[in-house]
Amino acid sequence: MVESMKTMEARVEALEGEISEVRSTIVDVQKAMKESHASLIAMMEKCFGKSMVEEEGASMVANTTAVLQISPEKTKGSSSGGL
Repeated sequence: MVESMKTMEARVEALEGEISEVRSTIVDVQKAMKESHASLIAMMEKCFGKSMVEEEGASMVANTTAVLQISPEKTKGSSSGGL
């Protein structure tokens, strides 16, 4: 009985060590993702010349430009078949 308890305790300790390692890896991945996200936002701002507003879990364009909308009636008669 004592031997089985020691074996179980050793298994529990091994599992706790593995869990700790997984947690550390997850923290590293989260940090890398945040850095990649910030880098992507900076590249987008540079390319589009617009400031991006970061919110928790989302990004939005702060200075948007007007979008040109073409009605379907105007595009029906064109030979190009649309845009």
